[in-house]
Amino acid sequence: MPPDAMLRKAQALWLDDPTPISPATMKRGQGYYVAEDERLQAIIHVLGAEELRQAVHRCRPILSDQQTTLLIFSPWNLAELGLLPNRVISQVPYNNSREAKIGYVKYQQLRKEASNTISSC
Repeated sequence: MPPDAMLRKAQALWLDDPTPISPATMKRGQGYYVAEDERLQAIIHVLGAEELRQAVHRCRPILSDQQTTLLIFSPWNLAELGLLPNRVISQVPYNNSREAKIGYVKYQQLRKEASNTISSC
């Protein structure tokens, strides 16, 4: 969620609070921001990495009796979120960069190999 949208949500939740919410944040790593204002920090926490963790668990991978494939595109370290991937295909920059195109080709190759393995069983 864009930072200005998170600020607007915080302002809406604490509409009656006479103290304005400070939009100031500090970058603590790739995709990690910490807000000076604890109210904005609460929104960042709920709508950031925690939302990704919830989205991953919507397919109930723990209870599934079948193999589950999840594709997660995220700036966050998944292990720090308690999400341990068995394979990381690539970390590529945004947009249509050369690295992104190479990563997509590698993904397609892995997908083809996986489907060949499944059909030969």
